Amino acid sequence: MRSRCVGACAGKRHFRELAHGNVSALRKKKEPRALCQLLEDELKEQKAQADALAALVEELDAKAAAEATVESAQESAAQERARLLRSLEEACTRMVRVTAAGTVSEEEAAGGPHTSSAATTTTPLEVSLQQCRGELDEARAQVLQLSGAQHEAQELQRRCDELTEALRAQRSAARKLGAVAPATLAAALRDHAEEVARRLRGGAVRGSTRLYPAQPRGHSLGSEQQSLHRGRHVPCVFA
Repeated sequence: MRSRCVGACAGKRHFRELAHGNVSALRKKKEPRALCQLLEDELKEQKAQADALAALVEELDAKAAAEATVESAQESAAQERARLLRSLEEACTRMVRVTAAGTVSEEEAAGGPHTSSAATTTTPLEVSLQQCRGELDEARAQVLQLSGAQHEAQELQRRCDELTEALRAQRSAARKLGAVAPATLAAALRDHAEEVARRLRGGAVRGSTRLYPAQPRGHSLGSEQQSLHRGRHVPCVFA
């Protein structure tokens, strides 16, 4: 009968140890799984930030291309303005020469004899004068056109300045984001790794405590086994 009691008590103790071990092992499996899920969510968030950064870089590239187009148009407008100014100066110079020559010719005609042929015949000087006047009118029309082009060039310059300022601000923001994102990701990974290690250590300590509870002073597993073998103080409950 004593052997039966000893066997029953040992079986109960072994069953309790197995139950505690299974609970501890199951908890150890669940905690790393939850932490891995948290880490995966953090990585997804970091990937979303990286995608946003890539989209921002593409937008900056598109704005840089637009800025280059505006600068090219502005340069073309400046070249056209310079060409029209040269044409106007040449026309004005010819107009001054022809006007001076016409004045001299009129003075000479007023001092000389008047004939019917001189009154009815158009001189080459008058033809040249009319041609210069036509060129001057054309130059004035080009000047008006140039004024409109200059106004458009000023508007393009203003837009170009605004675009340059926005581009500079976005590049600065992109550099800051590019510098912060890797550091944030590394810190998050380090924190998660430390959290995983800490929880695993905590689970291991709890499991060992449940498997081997603290014994009172002066009492040991060997003494308990000796008392069981000797038949002293054996707690036995019969149903």
